[in-house]
Amino acid sequence: MLRISSSMWKPSLILLLILIFVVGCSSVSISPSPTPEPASTPVTTARWEAFPSLLTSRSSVGIGIADGMIYAIGGLELVGQSSDSVETFDPTEAGGAWQRAPSLPIGIHNAAVVTVEGSLYVIGGFQGRRSIPSSGVYELAPGGGMWEARASLPVARGALTAVAWNGSIYVFGGLDKDGVSTRIDVYDPRLDRWSTPGSMPTARSHLGVVAVGPLIYVMGGRGGEENTSLDLLEIYDPSTGGWGGGPRLSIPRASMSVAEAGGLIYVLGGEDLDRTLASTEVYDPAQARWSTFAPLPSPRHSGGAVVLGGRLYSIGGSSEPGLSITDANDAIAIE
Repeated sequence: MLRISSSMWKPSLILLLILIFVVGCSSVSISPSPTPEPASTPVTTARWEAFPSLLTSRSSVGIGIADGMIYAIGGLELVGQSSDSVETFDPTEAGGAWQRAPSLPIGIHNAAVVTVEGSLYVIGGFQGRRSIPSSGVYELAPGGGMWEARASLPVARGALTAVAWNGSIYVFGGLDKDGVSTRIDVYDPRLDRWSTPGSMPTARSHLGVVAVGPLIYVMGGRGGEENTSLDLLEIYDPSTGGWGGGPRLSIPRASMSVAEAGGLIYVLGGEDLDRTLASTEVYDPAQARWSTFAPLPSPRHSGGAVVLGGRLYSIGGSSEPGLSITDANDAIAIE
């Protein structure tokens, strides 16, 4: 048998290994890291719970907070008639139910609802069975009482959205007599005066908007050449008037409900093509990342969402594509 001493094979083996390494390295390429996908694991283990139902089932309803209570304002009833009904719910009352509150001066649906310095504002929307765009603006001052008319929107429109920022109300998009809008209008409650600082990069209606810190996040909605649901997230800096982009929603959504808590943006349900969504997601602006959240108990669009007392509420809306109505009032604990 032929034996090879260690002094003979070691240099050859080392040379062979060097050649293999060099040849192998010449064929290796390093790909960039893929764009992170939304987390597949929900960011909460909590579950939705049913709370007292609305007195009146309705879709395209405005939901807001004032005086420590949740307000459900206007909307569409099953017959397709705009409602002037206003209800309030106090979550601190054990076994509490919704109560009637002063009605709006007009029936309205798909209006924007926002709170500034304790006053509740209802802006724009559609009137009547023919969904005529409204320019009406109404304020309910702290302590209740009656709704008071304020300076009208510069351009009447519905399916718009609004958010409070730095003591003013910023109103985005919607549908006017000419179609889907790119408008931004700003209302100063102290002066009862409107201004128009610019426009959105993307025309859209049935959209969501949330303010976090110095920025305003505009997401989803309906637009484009086919007027379909959108997955766009665009970020507005009201101090400069500039726009930037963010990561897209996990799926296109229109007529979804949105709310902010703890610097996170919650997006609930909505519509995509011919289906109503039960899925939800959460956006963390600090990480520029979407994550999944606990799905709604049932598919829902055209309702409203608010955060109060450590709970996220999803109220009213439609359970099927088009006009259907629900009296649902579900909530989930959030950190």
